[in-house]
Amino acid sequence: MKFKKILTPVASLFLILGSFISGFQAKAATAFETANSNMGTASGFLGAEPDLPLLIARIVNLLLSFVGIILMLYFLYAGFLWMTSGGEEKKITKAKDILKTSVIGLFIILSSYIISQYVFVALASITTKPTS
Repeated sequence: MKFKKILTPVASLFLILGSFISGFQAKAATAFETANSNMGTASGFLGAEPDLPLLIARIVNLLLSFVGIILMLYFLYAGFLWMTSGGEEKKITKAKDILKTSVIGLFIILSSYIISQYVFVALASITTKPTS
């Protein structure tokens, strides 16, 4: 019963955080595309390799995606343990512990994703200056 009381606020929080993440992601994509095209035009290399902040942003996003996949596997494993426990308290307790730590990990991953997107958008806006 306690789990159901916690699940509703957590689900609402994820919906709210999801809207922030999509906003940051759209801003970051636009800012990085603008920065990359401006630098390419200014340097004379339109088809040049991506600049360092863009490359770092892509690597961070890739790593966070990989960590998110691992987290999803933990959720599935905990659910599998719980469903196959057969009423054994030891297995149910282990599954609950895994779920609790997975939720904490999810908050950490989401917050690090939001922070990294904010930082990369700020970096892109700093490095992109309008040409007069």
